[in-house]
Amino acid sequence: MTLYTFILSNFSKNGLNIFGSTIFGPNVFIDEYGYLHHSKRLENVTIGKFCSIAEGLYCMPHEHNFKNYFNYKFDDFYSPFFNKYYRLDNPDILKPIIIGNDVCIGCNVTILGSITIEDGSIIVADSVVTENIPPYTIYGGVPAKFIKNKIISDERIKQIESIIKNYSCEL
Repeated sequence: MTLYTFILSNFSKNGLNIFGSTIFGPNVFIDEYGYLHHSKRLENVTIGKFCSIAEGLYCMPHEHNFKNYFNYKFDDFYSPFFNKYYRLDNPDILKPIIIGNDVCIGCNVTILGSITIEDGSIIVADSVVTENIPPYTIYGGVPAKFIKNKIISDERIKQIESIIKNYSCEL
């Protein structure tokens, strides 16, 4: 088994700023011009442009396969039974996470697998996201529930699609 994780600290490329230590697993794509602060772990997640992500984001793209006979993972690399019981059960179910453009995620947010957070949304601190989040809405709580629509009064901001496409930040 290959261990994919590595830690980045104070990384910046194409306007993307990653502050503090973040553990990256496989299949992580983070687009340009965003801020990522001290995420706990990222794996099988796509993050769009212009996102602001506070400390403590945890993405959980894996779901336990309840069809297994055992809850314990005998075939896990870290298990002492790894060599004896290779693929005794079915592996966990992988459900990638998609975070759109211009999304703001507060501190200590957990996002479960197969979730899409649409453009312009806000997730309140200490929330657990268990369902898809529509564009330009504010969600929070455990589990995260609809709080209100994000009000956009400036017409220039409503055209974020063209701003992102043309990389023009002149508002």
